[in-house]
Amino acid sequence: MKILKENGKSEEFDSTKLEASVRNVGRDENTAKEISTLVTARKPASTKEVRDIVSKELRNRSVDASRNYEESRSAARRYMESRMLVAKNGNKAAPGMALLPKEAMTRLNLDDGDKFMVMHGTQRQALMAKLSDDPEMRWNEIRLHSDDMQNIGASDGFDIIAQRNLI
Repeated sequence: MKILKENGKSEEFDSTKLEASVRNVGRDENTAKEISTLVTARKPASTKEVRDIVSKELRNRSVDASRNYEESRSAARRYMESRMLVAKNGNKAAPGMALLPKEAMTRLNLDDGDKFMVMHGTQRQALMAKLSDDPEMRWNEIRLHSDDMQNIGASDGFDIIAQRNLI
C-alpha cells in the first residue's frame, strides 16, 4: 500500500516503522502489532491519515501513550522544519528581516513575509522571511542585518538554525 508523505512523495507503507513508533511511546509489542494491523486494514492514503488512526487507537487504550505519541510527532515535525544555514551579513537585509534563496524558503516551508526563528547557541530571534533576488546566493545561505547577527551572537560564515512554526 502506498502512502502520500507530507513532502509530496509517495512511498510503500512500512508497518515496522509504525510499530516502533507505538512501542516508543510505552506500548507493548502486541498493542503495536494490533494498531499496525488496524492501520493496514483501513488503507490510509496519507501519513496524516495514519497518524490520525494511531492517535485515536492510542487514546482509546491510554491517554498518556496518546499524549506521548502526539508530542513525539510534534518534535519530529519541528526537526523536519529546521535547517542549518550559513549566516552572511546582508547589506540589503533590513533589521528584523532575513533574505533567503528560493531553495531555503521551500525547505523551510516559508512564503515572503512569514515569521520564523533563527538560533545560534542559546540566542534566538524571530525574523521575517524575504525571498532574495540575488542569483549568486547559495541554497544554504541566509543574509541577515548586522544588528540581527549581533543579537544572536553570530558572525559572517557561522552556522545558524532556521526553524519554521516556533513562534
